[in-house]
Amino acid sequence: MRDFVVKWIGSYRELGRDAKLVILSELIFGIGNGIYFTIWQLYLKAVGYSGTIIGMYSLISGITMSIFVVPGGYISDIAGKKGPVIASSVISAFSMLIVVISTDVSSLALSAVLGGIAWGLGGPSISALLADKAENRMEEGYSLFFFLSTAGMSVGNLLGWVPEFLVRLGGSYFSSYRIMLISASFFMFLSALPVIFVRESMDKRAEPWNIRKIRINKLLAKLFFLNFLIGFGAGFAIPLLPYYLSKKFSVESGPIGSVNLLSNIAGSLAYLAAPIMVRKIGMMRGLIIPQLSATILLLMLPYSHNFPMALSILVPRNILMNAVNPLWQALIMKSCDSRDRGTVNAISQLLWNLPNSVSAQIGGIMMDAVGLDSPVFTTGLIYLFYIFMIYILLRKENIG
Repeated sequence: MRDFVVKWIGSYRELGRDAKLVILSELIFGIGNGIYFTIWQLYLKAVGYSGTIIGMYSLISGITMSIFVVPGGYISDIAGKKGPVIASSVISAFSMLIVVISTDVSSLALSAVLGGIAWGLGGPSISALLADKAENRMEEGYSLFFFLSTAGMSVGNLLGWVPEFLVRLGGSYFSSYRIMLISASFFMFLSALPVIFVRESMDKRAEPWNIRKIRINKLLAKLFFLNFLIGFGAGFAIPLLPYYLSKKFSVESGPIGSVNLLSNIAGSLAYLAAPIMVRKIGMMRGLIIPQLSATILLLMLPYSHNFPMALSILVPRNILMNAVNPLWQALIMKSCDSRDRGTVNAISQLLWNLPNSVSAQIGGIMMDAVGLDSPVFTTGLIYLFYIFMIYILLRKENIG
């Protein structure tokens, strides 16, 4: 057992300096993200907005991201990945500050546009930058990347109790949430600093962009389709869960942050164990078993009678679903030419985020017009179809 643990830890220590700097940046950004995901929808709810407006924000952000993500990925391939990552952190910070200053619909729309630009530039670039720096240690690199990103988000989630404390001192949820959004913007800005010190090689650049020259093989095309499918299914309910829990159980940022905190703490261990799971049961089972179990739990959520019951469902659900992320990301990166990683990751994110943003808008409308639980059932059913398609499409592929 001792030899196993030493070997396990050693595999992560073998990651190079630059890979660790990229991962440190994601850790810091994760703190800001943890605050954002805990507070954001509750802030809009405190202003007086409903699920429809929250869904609208996701739609605008997603469409903007979709416009910028492929050019952003190509820029990272042709001109370097550091610049887009740094720009993404700074723009994300300004996106948060806009809604602190003003909460009218036009300000929300501007914030959503900037947020979409930030994700479009940074999302594919930081993943591709890590792939370049981790090289033959991609499973370990992405596992540690997701582990520390989740650890950072856990810290941000825990800070969800700060507004509860401020309210007890006499403040309002609205003013308390504003303070937390300012804090989120600070961490997002700070996350740019480690990337500045990453040494980026200038000897390997993509060819002048031509959509016909992107090297998309049969396996990659299947992964793209599956990304589209799960992105569409997730959008109905997952982005709206903080609003859903707040409306269904009359809770605010403290309890909702605790759901994310517990999920992230336990899920971070699952991230680190992901490479071991693949070696033990194979990639196919590693993709299907956790996600199928998570989907069954999600379909049980509407039947929760109180918040503790919902907590007991959501925490294991989130652990199981998110444990697949490093495996999926490594599979996509291994399935493409190293010269196309930024562009391929951009296309992958585009095919996830665009349908996700559209279905988030539909999900918000469904919550207001059909019923609070209806988007959750919709997401669960689409997930089941997605898992079935993983088996159908990948069973004959050599994915490990």
